[in-house]
Amino acid sequence: MFDDLYAHIDQKDTSRKQTLHDHLYHTAAQCGRMGKEVVMEGMLFYVGLLHDCGKAKSSFQKKIRTNSKDRVDHSTYGGLLTLCFLDEVYSGLEGGNVDEAFASIVEKINEDIHVLIFLNDYAHLMAYAIMSHHGPYDMVRKNRENRYVYTSFERAEREKLSPEFEKDLDAFQAHWKREGIDLKKLFAEGFHEYINVAEKLNALAERTSDDIDEAMSFYQGMLARLVVSMLKSADIKDTINSYDTVIEEEDEAALRALVEDFEARILAAYAAYGPPKDGIARGRARIADAVLARSKADDCGIYTLDLPTGAGKTLLSLRYGVNQMKYRRKRRFFYITSYLSVLEQNAETMKKTLGHKDQVLEHHSNVVEDEEGETSRGAEDEKQDSVAAVQRQFLLGDWTSPVVLTTMVQFFNTLFKGKSANLTRFKSFINGVVVLDELQSLPTDVLYMMNLALNFMKTVMNTTVVLSTATQPAYGSMSLKHRLDYGDKNQKNTALVAVAEEDKKSFERAKVALLGRIDEEQSLDDVAAFVLSKEEKSRLVILNTKAAVRGLYDRLAEAMDAEDLYYLTTNLTAADRLARIDEIKTRLLTDDPICVVSTQLIEAGVDADFAMVVRSLTGIDSIVQARGRCNREGKRNEAYTYVVNMDRREENIAPLKGMGERKLAGRLILRNEEGEIAIEDFVSPYFEKLYANLKKDALSPVFDLLSKNPTKKDILLKSTPGAASLDGGILLEDGRVVNFFQSFKEAYEAFELIDDAQDVAVVLCEETEEVINLLRDMELGSARFDPKALKEARQMIRSLSRYTVPLPKKATNVCESILDGMVQVLPKEFYDKDFGLNLDYEGGIMM
Repeated sequence: MFDDLYAHIDQKDTSRKQTLHDHLYHTAAQCGRMGKEVVMEGMLFYVGLLHDCGKAKSSFQKKIRTNSKDRVDHSTYGGLLTLCFLDEVYSGLEGGNVDEAFASIVEKINEDIHVLIFLNDYAHLMAYAIMSHHGPYDMVRKNRENRYVYTSFERAEREKLSPEFEKDLDAFQAHWKREGIDLKKLFAEGFHEYINVAEKLNALAERTSDDIDEAMSFYQGMLARLVVSMLKSADIKDTINSYDTVIEEEDEAALRALVEDFEARILAAYAAYGPPKDGIARGRARIADAVLARSKADDCGIYTLDLPTGAGKTLLSLRYGVNQMKYRRKRRFFYITSYLSVLEQNAETMKKTLGHKDQVLEHHSNVVEDEEGETSRGAEDEKQDSVAAVQRQFLLGDWTSPVVLTTMVQFFNTLFKGKSANLTRFKSFINGVVVLDELQSLPTDVLYMMNLALNFMKTVMNTTVVLSTATQPAYGSMSLKHRLDYGDKNQKNTALVAVAEEDKKSFERAKVALLGRIDEEQSLDDVAAFVLSKEEKSRLVILNTKAAVRGLYDRLAEAMDAEDLYYLTTNLTAADRLARIDEIKTRLLTDDPICVVSTQLIEAGVDADFAMVVRSLTGIDSIVQARGRCNREGKRNEAYTYVVNMDRREENIAPLKGMGERKLAGRLILRNEEGEIAIEDFVSPYFEKLYANLKKDALSPVFDLLSKNPTKKDILLKSTPGAASLDGGILLEDGRVVNFFQSFKEAYEAFELIDDAQDVAVVLCEETEEVINLLRDMELGSARFDPKALKEARQMIRSLSRYTVPLPKKATNVCESILDGMVQVLPKEFYDKDFGLNLDYEGGIMM
């Protein structure tokens, strides 16, 4: 049967073919290799082998041979077979004949009836992973007849009506049995692996969550995402390699040699500092020694790196990550930060330190736009399995570089968005080390999702996570329903370093004072007058919105020389921001009389030393960060960071997700204070205040959709004849049990870390024009793979990342689409070197 069945045929050269056997086996083997690292080798080999078994259907073979536009659902067959295996086990439990391969499952359930819950969860998870590998779906949804159904069952039952079904699946099993692979035995082996994972997660939930069922439902969804991630990655890789080797296998020996060189370069960087000469340098040296020891010894866990600003976190983070890769055999190091400016600055430092820039991926945003799947299952399979789709995935990148430097938005999209690139990247955290820099700035509505996701990564994915900040939030507070599982596997050794009191004092180089009472709002005119009245030569003002930054800049420009006044927001490309920051830092060294007006992009990670800082009121953590830009090198006897409560009409923070809650908590904490304050005393009370009111209505609705999802469960229960509640699940009339109700598609589409309905455009300028012209001439959307063109396009696209700007979706019509619509190019006239993105849209300037 399988001798003349194909998974892929090059429609431009039909002599180039890949058999269905080869595609399924290669995908399964790749899945198994990834699964082995998380002790789920059998589970992953199983889903890899079954993911495209629907391509054995005669309708699909006719389609691929004739290159027809017919839409054929080829992703449901494997899920259907999995549910058939579940029915066979049920039959055995009821006294019927049971295949020898399932005997161990039946025996285990007879010993402990609770194992039946695990079996149901396992089968539905595996069926979902196979059925959703071309696009996520909601477990409960309305069908075309406007009736609520359990999606996996409905799809399986529709496929079961095919007259070919029995013959196809019997032939499918017989083929693999001849190859020495028993699918039922694989199913059973995978189930025993699943039990071990589920039991670890259950113990985790009991330890860290007040609502164990909610936590377990969320963990089940994360496990489904992980399996899908590995399956999609393997499928895309083998599809790209159908006719030529485009994506090479990872070379373990080469990786280890690279890590050795990384370590040598970091040692050289530390040696270049020489012996410490003052209190700050001695403090940095003691901290570096403590982190060095932990970097070699730590097993996977969730750790804190709680350091004052100026303690050298960037190099410490890099050293910790590289040493974990060498001494704990971690596969890759991720540095993730909340701020673009921090990423841009620290990426430069890390690349310079490590060398091997081709092995260090700096990912700001997707230059290539990913696409959502379509509604129709046949259309989704057709679209996501196409040549154009897999080429798009290759161009988007899979985070397989040894070192990945990216933003918190990209990190959370990888955890909770449903686009193909987000899903495939998730598995890259397996056996990795992740430094999350300034995590405390996240919107509080995603707090529980974050805690549970990090717990999952530590427990299942063997990920080491480091929370690096000068203001460590209390994510393990007993006031939280779902707490972070701090420490190693035994919940010990949470802090990487304990900073001595004398070292803390050496890092305190600026004072904080309130500009007026905190309940009194100040106008932009008031702030401008205050800044101009000060005698300090170098002044930094950080405001919460781009509009406020521009408003203050314009006011100051009336009284200052243009060359001494600087504007910084994300409307500028990364390249222009970096150039401007470099110029600012150079002028600070000579104590020039300059003033910088910026959004918060400059308040963390930028090694700049201003004589005075003004910070618009926000969270206490951001005020501490802003103070870190004031008298950073301790050269002045006295320096101040001033906190001002801006007029809400001139600084409208309402559209900024989470900003309102942070500003309110900051204002309530400081409302009885005036003049000079000891800002460190307010950090812990601030976080307690911020999290104290974290009630259900303050959480992202996505959290419910990815956990118990009671609304959809109740709808299914009430709309299904003969259904009854059973231990948090539903017992159907035919005896089947379901307790897997997540709305994955709805959640993935709804999730946004920040309210940011924007696309990304590459600015056409002198630095990008040559590459853009080359991409204009490329044709990748044809039905044939061109490995050389793909690799060239990928490298060129990466080179454009620092010349992009966020663009409102309603303004994308001003752009030119190139590379078959994958890349948007912003014409020169819409970009201003002084102020960045400058769209004259519907009669107004969009800032």
